[in-house]
Amino acid sequence: MFFIGLILTLQFSPSQGIRVHLARAVPSLLLVEPLVARIGFSGRDLQPDLHLDSKVVSWENLYSALQESLKLRPDWVVYVEADPDVDWQRVSDVMDMIRNARAQVVLLTTPIRDEPL
Repeated sequence: MFFIGLILTLQFSPSQGIRVHLARAVPSLLLVEPLVARIGFSGRDLQPDLHLDSKVVSWENLYSALQESLKLRPDWVVYVEADPDVDWQRVSDVMDMIRNARAQVVLLTTPIRDEPL
């Protein structure tokens, strides 16, 4: 009876998902510029452009570039910004690399524009 209850409890446990933080803009810090990963739309069926602190980075070298950039930072936070047309899978890939580098992910959102009446 105990094992049946345990199995039923584990079967219906809620999914944890990916923990992310959202911000409308990159905060300004006193001593260190924030680390920003930018994913730019290059066109349909093309690999998006990838920038780390305004420097072009290849997808293959992103992890090593992240490690190098995070090495001397007091906080390991990477802000992620993507064009609206970039596939969510690409954004998720970048977030995974950041998390594998043991850094915190903050997604930057665009402000909602008020539509004219």
